[in-house]
Amino acid sequence: MRKLRIILDIVMTCLFIVLMGYYITENSIHEILGIITFVLFIIHNILNINWYFKSFRFIRTYK
Repeated sequence: MRKLRIILDIVMTCLFIVLMGYYITENSIHEILGIITFVLFIIHNILNINWYFKSFRFIRTYK
């Protein structure tokens, strides 16, 4: 599971860099890569859902 998260993070980082160069890619390629990045972002959040719960638990106990 940890390797999947790391690979997902690396792929998302590379896609973000490619998406920044909008003038290099065509419009259709840019849109497709943007959709892929959005889907990977959702998967990333699902895989790291425990982090959100731990963060909110820390905030609740900190008060």
